[in-house]
Parts: sequence; structure tokens; C-alpha cells
Amino acid sequence: MFNKKRITLVGIILLLIAGGIYGYFRLIVGKRLTPQASAKILPESASTMLFMETDPEVWSELEQYGTTEAQAVWQSSLQELEQEFLPDANIDYEEDVAPWLSGIAIANFPSINPFSQEENVLLIAGITNSLKAGNFLRSLESNEETEVRQRQYKGVTITEVKTAQGDRASAAMLQGYVLFSQQGNLIEQTIDTAQGDPAFASDEGVQKLLSQGLNLENPAAQVYFRNYTQWLGNNFSGSGLDIIESAVMGVSFEAEGLHLQTLALSAETNFLSLSPNDSQLLSEFPDSTLAVINGHQLDQVWSQVVRQSEDNPVLGIGLSVMRRWAKSWDLDLDQDVFSWLDGEYAIALFPTEESSLPNLPLAGGILIQSSQREVGEQTLAKLGKIAAKNPFLDQETETLGNTTITTWEDPSQQPLLSYGWLQDERLMVTVGTPFRIFAQQQGERALKNSRQFSAIAQQLPETNFGYIYLDMQQGMTLLETIPQQPLKNLSPEAKATLNSIRQIALTASQPKPSLRQIDLFLSLESTATERK
Repeated sequence: MFNKKRITLVGIILLLIAGGIYGYFRLIVGKRLTPQASAKILPESASTMLFMETDPEVWSELEQYGTTEAQAVWQSSLQELEQEFLPDANIDYEEDVAPWLSGIAIANFPSINPFSQEENVLLIAGITNSLKAGNFLRSLESNEETEVRQRQYKGVTITEVKTAQGDRASAAMLQGYVLFSQQGNLIEQTIDTAQGDPAFASDEGVQKLLSQGLNLENPAAQVYFRNYTQWLGNNFSGSGLDIIESAVMGVSFEAEGLHLQTLALSAETNFLSLSPNDSQLLSEFPDSTLAVINGHQLDQVWSQVVRQSEDNPVLGIGLSVMRRWAKSWDLDLDQDVFSWLDGEYAIALFPTEESSLPNLPLAGGILIQSSQREVGEQTLAKLGKIAAKNPFLDQETETLGNTTITTWEDPSQQPLLSYGWLQDERLMVTVGTPFRIFAQQQGERALKNSRQFSAIAQQLPETNFGYIYLDMQQGMTLLETIPQQPLKNLSPEAKATLNSIRQIALTASQPKPSLRQIDLFLSLESTATERK
């Protein structure tokens, strides 16, 4: 019953049930568990803490997400998961567990013995109805032979259960909560912490993140990283991520979809520190835009990355490779590429019937705001000289209104790339379509004011560095119609899940000098809307 794969978490609890722990639940007065309460009794040595809310109302939005087909896929996956972990149990979470369980925290600890198969995991459960909890656990009692032993540790009773196969687990009741672990010493350390030893919450970074809190509406799950660099390990040393001290990631199920958020604390307050972006260029793209990446101040981003590389060997090597590659094209990354990118930029894909891309009704559009047009023109001239050496590329110049347009064409005179300065400080580039096609759509039915973009932007921080946006509905429709049929090999389950996503948007922001925030929102179809 208790194999090595299942002994973690669920297996630990079932093993304790087999030892008759249900009887002790009747002896405690339980209470609701919170992330703050968990962090106060977790030992400081814990590397991560996952907290899961068990209130059914928090998870109720899941029932309305997705199409009918997607709901069927997700229900099937949940049933398979239940069979994997509870093959012999007949459990209905809402009826059997929800009435008494109130919050779960799962903590991971660094392994002392690298050769041990046992997980260094501690589970803390909030119990609001100890009588119902005891009755439920008693109903799961196993006939498996177990050895049960109780011992005292600093005034707290620890129950230890061991099977004939050598599987073991420990449990204790502490401050109205129940502790479970394979490792008895983790139970002891938690008792020590509750009686005054340094706690997970004692860490300055964790303390700040707990105080700050995620900007989510009723987060269903959140995971805290006490020492993010240590958690990443040596493989990521020098990657640039090691400037992060502590972090928290969370998810909430909201009316419009799934909201994921990450908060990261960094001692280097100036790294990638930018002013907010007003994303005005999104008003120049049509509402039919399929995908867009929008940001600003790439020159500052580059300068800060260069400064960071002085203390980061891995990053320094990467920049050296980039510089050599640019040099092979007679370009200086600092002067020719990044120095003039001091304003807002936006890179987008939009559908068009006048695409020069074979069997793909798509084109690319790029808008760049720059206060250094002269430098930008010099860089474009260098690129033009490089292109002129290609016998399969022709360059043509024409005028559209007051704009001089340069177009690179293939031998069949299909436009591959074109560019021109619409205003003194605004460069427009098109890929795979004539310049006039994108120019004619400027300001008409703008993406920024569209129903679909506005709806998802309202779910994200208004003050941010820019957006990454993808219209999944339009993208799936497009992929269904093109001759290449890239979706034909997708499983019905994967296709149903993708069809349930309307749009995806991501933003980055900096609420405080030492705090970075990333928000990802998935706007999802609703079964309620589908029924209408």
C-alpha cells in the first residue's frame, strides 16, 4: 500500500491513519491556518513553503472556466490523479474533507543525506472541526499491520507509525494545527520553533513578502522561497537570477480567468529599474492584432545589463558572444543598436490578406520612438549596405505622403521588409507586407481601446513597463485555416484546453525600489457564457 512513490504527503497521512491517529484529532481544538501562521512555526531552515487555501469558495471559479470539452478533460485528469494517489479510497473532497480542513502548508527542507530516498517534507494542516476530522480519518483505517509508538518532546506528544515494510511517518498536534512528516526530527524542529527558535518568518525577506502580500483576489495557492539563490542551486549561479533574495509566487481564480503573480525582493534596487510605460504605441495597432510585445527604454536596460555583467561572469561571457556576432556585421551593440532605442517600442503580428509570406496571412509591424533619429538612420544605412551584398535582395525607395520608404524585395518583387520615419521621432518597420498596409491601419479601431485587450489589461497593474499580449482565440482560428494545418497532430485534450483560452497578457512592474512584480493573466472561456 505504501510504496516509495506514494509515501510523500498523501502516503504519510494514510500511513498515520493506519496507525490509528484519528483518535487524537478528537482531543484538539483546531483553527484556521494562514500563510503567516504557517511561517511562524516553520523552522528557519525550510527552503520553500507552499500554502494552499482549502475554502471551496476560493476554488469555485474553476467550475465555470473553459469550454464543455475542456471541463471534461480537466475532470478526467483530476480523476486520474486521485486514482494515482488514492487507489483504494472512496473520498469526496467536498463532503468528506472540506468541512474540517482549513488550509494546508507544505514545506521543503534541504536534504542532509543525499543518498536517502525519503523526502524532507513537512505538512501543516489547519483543522476547524476536529470531531469531523477524526470521524473521517477513522473511516479510512487500514488493516495493514503497523507499529505505533508515542513519545513526548518538550511537552508535545509525537505519534510515530511504522509498517513491516519499513515505511514510517510522524504526526503531532501543535497550537491547534496538525503536523505530518516522514522525518521525526522535522516535527521536533517545528516544536522548537513554536517555542522560540528562529522561524521561516524570521527571515527578513520572507517577513517583507508576508507583510507586502500578493496583490491577488483570494489567492488559492502561494509558494514562498526563503533564499531564492540557494533554491536555484549552483546550476544558475551567475545567471543574473541570483540577485533575487526572496520571492513569492501565487495564483488566484478570478471571474475572467487565471491570475498568476510573482513578487521578488532584490538588494540591487537599481538593476532593471525603469520609469513606467504609458504604452501609447498600442493605440497605433489595429484591434485585429494577434500578438504584441511592448516596452520602452531599451538603452537603459542594456546599460544596466552591461553594468551587471561586470560582477557576473556568465552574463559577461554571453555579452561577449553577442558583441562578436554584431561585430561580424560591422555593428557596435552599444552605439549602433541600443543607444538610440531610448523611447517606447512595440513589435506586433497582425492578420492581412496582402502578406508576402507563403500561405500565411500574417505580417509583422514594428514601431520605435527615438530621440536620436540620426543615429537610427546611420544604423539602418549600415544594414542597407549589408543587404546590398545579397544578390537575392533588391532595395527600392518611394514616398508615401511625407514619408520616405525603403523596401527590401525578393526577386519576385515581394516586400520582405520596409521602413520609414512617420514622424521626426517615430520609425515604422513592416515585415512581410507593403508599408502602406500597416500605415493605413494607424489609429483605426486601435488595439489599446479594443474590447478584448481592455478586458485583460484591467486585470493587470495599470502602472507597468509594458505588455506581452496574445489573442489565443484569433490565433487558434488562424492556425485552423492555413494549409499547413499545424494543429492536426494535437490531441483532442490539448486542443480543448487551448480553445478555452481567450487571451494571454503579461506585465512587469516595480511597486517599490527593491520589489519586482510579474503578472500573467489568462482570460478563459466560461461554461456559463457557452450555455447562453
